[in-house]
Amino acid sequence: MPRPLTGPRLPRAQSRHQAAAALAAVLALGPVAYASDADPATVERAPDGPDASGISVTDLSASWSDSSFAVGGTALPATFTASTTVSGQVVAGSVVSVRVVNGAIAEIPLGCAISDTLVRNSYLDDDGRLLACRVPAGTGSSTTVGFAVVPDGGGLVSATVRWEGTRIGEAGRPDGPNAGSRPPDIDEDRSVVATTLPSRVAMPVEAAASAAYRFVSSPDFANADVADLSRGPNNWRGQVSNGTNDDYRTAMRTVLDDWSSLDPDSVLVAGDLVEGHWGEDPGRDRIFGPTGTRRQRQAAVLRAAATYYPQWVQRFRDAGLDVYPAVGDHEYADNPWRSDKLQLMPTYARAFARWVLGSTPADPAFADRPSGPASLTAYAFRPRPDIQVVSLDEFDHGPRRMRLRVDRRQLAWLGGVLREARADGVTWVFVQGHLPIVGPVREDHSSGLHLEGGARSPLWRLFTRYGVDVYLCGEVHATTVSVVDGVVQIAHGGALHHGLTNYLVADVRADRVDIDLRDYVTFWTDDVSGRRLWSTRRAGMPPNLYVDPDAFTVGTLTLSADGSLTRRSGLALPWDGRDEVQPAPVLRSPS
Repeated sequence: MPRPLTGPRLPRAQSRHQAAAALAAVLALGPVAYASDADPATVERAPDGPDASGISVTDLSASWSDSSFAVGGTALPATFTASTTVSGQVVAGSVVSVRVVNGAIAEIPLGCAISDTLVRNSYLDDDGRLLACRVPAGTGSSTTVGFAVVPDGGGLVSATVRWEGTRIGEAGRPDGPNAGSRPPDIDEDRSVVATTLPSRVAMPVEAAASAAYRFVSSPDFANADVADLSRGPNNWRGQVSNGTNDDYRTAMRTVLDDWSSLDPDSVLVAGDLVEGHWGEDPGRDRIFGPTGTRRQRQAAVLRAAATYYPQWVQRFRDAGLDVYPAVGDHEYADNPWRSDKLQLMPTYARAFARWVLGSTPADPAFADRPSGPASLTAYAFRPRPDIQVVSLDEFDHGPRRMRLRVDRRQLAWLGGVLREARADGVTWVFVQGHLPIVGPVREDHSSGLHLEGGARSPLWRLFTRYGVDVYLCGEVHATTVSVVDGVVQIAHGGALHHGLTNYLVADVRADRVDIDLRDYVTFWTDDVSGRRLWSTRRAGMPPNLYVDPDAFTVGTLTLSADGSLTRRSGLALPWDGRDEVQPAPVLRSPS
């Protein structure tokens, strides 16, 4: 087992993943098969007239199924229908919210426009008690959306459905450069059309058991060289701006505190912890020393690593998180790889092993590891007897070329790990590596590297041969869930200073894995002075960064122990690569 990196543990938060199993029972009914005339909802109407965007609602209705009571933990199906008219020239879809009391909504319904890293359309809050659903709007248009509420237990379950208009959550960007549009912020004090579903009685049941193992995964955190330069073996004396400030310290603490509140057993980061352009000095600042010769560049890499990596690791320790990182292209100086960079690859590998994993040839941090060039950068461990975790190094570097693949000795070692796991009756196998293997995948602010060979690669063939359950990867700074040959690939994560940080939280049980895909509202801007945080890249980093602490769910999926996906919603739905995530359809009103 690896050396512990823990701080104090927090009590595990109970998540709406407990609702996932109950929801599966009603999924066969279909997305809008819940309509019923029973118990019509009461409606409160706002004053007539459109909102600021030119949309007004002409009808809002909602209803439960025929059942007047439910056993706690059993899903109650319901629908809402919104009819709108348009008076403006161009409008985006309306936002309808559903607020639940004594229950939770376990997935984003079909009919709600999905979100991605930059466009927030529909989402669930962190406990599933609020759904914000963006639906199309147009003259005479009517949209019906089916959803399911899972009661907490005993008591009365109710829900309020409100038309929120379009002022909130509009597609587009606030003033100044930033990372994307805000999600619909629900203002419950505004006067809107609202309908309240009659209460349902939920019979109490025994509380669901918590997950046996919970992990958070967020590749490309933070994909930036963020550090106090005064705390490292370098030449910084204030002659250039520092590599962090209060905004960055607060933003990173906000993200890590959110993860810590989930009380995960592990945090996986599949590469691109840093920016890593350490063997170069375009500004001739010499913060890490001269870079004119190969030996000088090696020394500069080691000084930079000793500055950035310890502070990266310390942030996780301070948050009480056990972190298990993999290497990405930025841990190998970033692509493209010229000959002068390739000479530095062994230095980069040793620096990552020492400062991130705490591993040296004489004292490796992990007993289960390959031989060869990845002996200190790839590893495997079992957090529980029924769970296998593998972290790969997918950068096969030689003196003349970088190959985006797993080297032969690492591949042979991986085959042995997977064979042994299956022989031991391990239920779940999770593998992390930086590069997407199968496609298509969404991309944002990324060079879009992929593993050579894709689904025909020796690595993917090993996955399918030994039944790897989930492959976690990054690189592309956007989220796509793909299922090929029975293996689930989840590309996710993103660069913090581009406002692209997102993550997943997975609850692993004996019979299933419940996964939430989550995102943040993040804004970044440049200062009016034009001064940026310093890095070895001439452009530096924007100094103003804000991360809203309230993460929200943009997709969900459940994987059963037999390998089948029993639910997919929102951003976890299949993607064919031909259409991008957009705000709900834009319609023009008649002239």
